[in-house]
Amino acid sequence: MDYLGGKEPTRILLIEDDLSSAEFIGVCLGAMRPKQNYRVEVAGRLGDGLEKAQMSEFDIVLLDINLPDSDGIDTLDRAREGLGETPIIVLTNRYERGFGLKAIAHGAQDFLFKTKLDTVQIWRAIRFALERSRLRRRLDAMLQGVTDGIVVIDANQKILYANGAAETYLSFSIDQSVGETFPLKLESEREEMLLSDKEGKNRSVIVRVGPVDWDAKDSRLVTMHDISEIRTLEEARAEVQSRKKHEEMKDAFLGNLFHEMRSPLTVAQSVLRILDSDESCGLDSKSRELVAAGLRNMDRLIRTVSDLLDLSRLESGRPRVRYSTFSTVEAVLEAVDDARHIKEEGMKIQVEMLGAPSSHEIFADRDMVLQLLHNLLGNAMRFSRGMVRIRLGGDSAGEQVCIDVIDDGPGIPENELTAVFDRYCQLERKGHGDYKGTGLGLPICRDLVELNHGRISVANDVEGGAKISVVFPSARACRSEFQARGVETVKKEVGV
Repeated sequence: MDYLGGKEPTRILLIEDDLSSAEFIGVCLGAMRPKQNYRVEVAGRLGDGLEKAQMSEFDIVLLDINLPDSDGIDTLDRAREGLGETPIIVLTNRYERGFGLKAIAHGAQDFLFKTKLDTVQIWRAIRFALERSRLRRRLDAMLQGVTDGIVVIDANQKILYANGAAETYLSFSIDQSVGETFPLKLESEREEMLLSDKEGKNRSVIVRVGPVDWDAKDSRLVTMHDISEIRTLEEARAEVQSRKKHEEMKDAFLGNLFHEMRSPLTVAQSVLRILDSDESCGLDSKSRELVAAGLRNMDRLIRTVSDLLDLSRLESGRPRVRYSTFSTVEAVLEAVDDARHIKEEGMKIQVEMLGAPSSHEIFADRDMVLQLLHNLLGNAMRFSRGMVRIRLGGDSAGEQVCIDVIDDGPGIPENELTAVFDRYCQLERKGHGDYKGTGLGLPICRDLVELNHGRISVANDVEGGAKISVVFPSARACRSEFQARGVETVKKEVGV
């Protein structure tokens, strides 16, 4: 509202029992030039004035301190309680020392001596009182709007002021809090406390205490800031870090364990191979059967340990990918050459190449791709009846290089195709026999492919058998992408 000169009149309640004083004040109010826009109502008793205030809204109250039904500071206290936040200007003839300051301390905006009133003085007091009241309401609105609890206490910890948020922290009604004892024990300027709200929910709260200029002597300002979310976040972060540390310790332990196991197992496997193949050992048929059984189980155990070691390295989050440009044709031929030493007699491996050799270059970690090819070839040979095909190709735009590894086995049931990359999943393939692996081979292949920005999928080939397909970005596509990021990045990543 635009007081004093606005469209709406300034509504004034004059509580004065002396008719001559009331008339004089009325004359003063009307004598201001230019004319002030105001409306005044008069009450001769405090009770009558409070009744009028209940029925109508007033912008300011001019209050005689000595009335037939009330006298002295008690009049102001009763008026303050009944008028709420409406600003009050005290009118008095008392000249005792300190009375004006006492009236201010009890909630008056100003005080005027009736024997010294004039037009300018009374309108100036009204203008200043309205402005101070407006600023106080604005400040109180801001304090009531913040989420931190704000309380002002005196030297005896009696509450002088509390904002709405303080209810959340102290579980009491703000309307009844002023004059009550502050419930928290304050031992330092800053401390963390665990408080319960009205619903019984615990909150971690930072309580700060400091001096403040208020109506009472040695007043202190108490602020309460909720840090429950911060503490919850810190606890969650600490738990994640603890779990990560335990996972790293577990990965390191398992990695070392599998590594230490593989060496003696390899030695034992070599001994069994010598016994199985060397005729000079002089083993009878029964002993050779036992050696062959031991060799088969040793091979299975070594594969299991190798798979677990590979999985541990991939899960540790520390695999280092060493990128380089190389031909998948050369990598496939190398993997096929290695596979010739472990494939069963009569097993054939056929390589089909579509397109020019230069179109099969990729930008990836060569060792990882070789490991991937070894795993795929080993998996295909275990399920094949006699033929494994490796098909190399790419898309027409030269953006991708495709590798298909196809066996001529019984294939995979359609409803189980999506499960082959799940860890420890062991699918039964008809006509395959009783072979049981670790269920980690294809999941490891998937991780190796993803580390090199490729894709892997499984399907049944149109000619029968299972087909594992791997797609990598071509070296040309990678160069185009890196060149878009700048020559320096290309040289760093390629190792030029």
